[in-house]
Amino acid sequence: MYIGLALACKNTVILDKALLLHDPESGEIRIKEPTSLMIACIMGNMQTVQKIVSVARQTLSPQEFELFINVRVERSQGGNNALLYAIGGQDTNNYLLVHYLVMDAGANCNLPNDFSRNSLLIASRRNQLDVVKLLLDKQVDINF
Repeated sequence: MYIGLALACKNTVILDKALLLHDPESGEIRIKEPTSLMIACIMGNMQTVQKIVSVARQTLSPQEFELFINVRVERSQGGNNALLYAIGGQDTNNYLLVHYLVMDAGANCNLPNDFSRNSLLIASRRNQLDVVKLLLDKQVDINF
């Protein structure tokens, strides 16, 4: 169900600028609904994530690509981004997906959600020691 949703959601345009909004509280750009990348991360579907990231690299400028990888959903939905969804998603054996997002796609592992939880905290709470080590190797902010 979620894979179909990932491929058929409104944001299959990769970065639909009509869905972007300016968050007055933080001053950052957010997105109104989860992107296809976020949904694929929730499901832990590495093949779909790789396909979406590949298409995004080919079609977006470097600045737009960085925004696409790191954009957070609006506050009413918790403010997670693709990496936070991957770590907190349904698949607790998600090391390869998280590794791909951080090392290959350039996801920022220091971005928190709106509940002040960052990637390290979520991985620690879920006892994902291999993900914790990856994040520490990537020099995630341990003082967050």
